[in-house]
Amino acid sequence: MKVRLTDRFCSHVKSDARMDYFDEVTTGLALRVTEIGSKSWTYNFTINDKRARMTLGTHPALSLSAARTKAIEARGEVEAGNDPRLVQNDALTLKAVRFPSSHLSRSQSTYSTKNEGRYRCNSF
Repeated sequence: MKVRLTDRFCSHVKSDARMDYFDEVTTGLALRVTEIGSKSWTYNFTINDKRARMTLGTHPALSLSAARTKAIEARGEVEAGNDPRLVQNDALTLKAVRFPSSHLSRSQSTYSTKNEGRYRCNSF
């Protein structure tokens, strides 16, 4: 169903079955509401002649304006010929891999051979 999404609508909408409410302002953006009341933002797009959907976040953790911004960014990736789901996963991977160097040096010194035996469980 296509509607003009507002903060008030998003906060109060309920559904008896899973329903996608597409935004009239931002093409491809939808609020998916389930029968149990959970709400998530999705972006629907076509890439390589196939329909695809990516989840942007949950409501209310991600506001309507933030979801619109993310959808516009994803549309830019589609227009550039990239799959926004892969770009999103690459960004998450980079966040997960980056550690401060001080953290690495602490963890290496903490797990020396001298300390390993201290935490063993001998209650078999």
